[in-house]
Amino acid sequence: MKINSIDGRNPERVFDACRYTCRHFAEKQMDAIEISGNVFDFPDTRINPYRESVLRDYAAQIAADVDIPIILVGLNRSCATMTEILNATNIRYFSLSRPLIREPNVINLWQQNPAYAPQCISCNQCFRPDGNTCIFS
Repeated sequence: MKINSIDGRNPERVFDACRYTCRHFAEKQMDAIEISGNVFDFPDTRINPYRESVLRDYAAQIAADVDIPIILVGLNRSCATMTEILNATNIRYFSLSRPLIREPNVINLWQQNPAYAPQCISCNQCFRPDGNTCIFS
């Protein structure tokens, strides 16, 4: 299941509803939950202090609440940050989209060099009605 954890209009209320829903579906034996949200609605760093893996705090709280795998989406960009999150929280998986659109081999590049920085700049120009393609590729 993929669920919105936050928006720029009423972040606390949306997150409370998300947590409630996640607990309910975890009790119903959901296989996994992907924690998502519209991070571009709120550039305010008090709400979103991170430049990558921006929904980590929300996902970590939900991961602490439930006994099913939590998947984090939202600007996952570096091995170091994802490893830190993996070791410090109950988050178990990470979603990637735009980095793979720009560089389909980014996982291999990380295996060769864990410090490799993906070339995706999150410009959102890759999402097109006729198919997803990076304009820089």
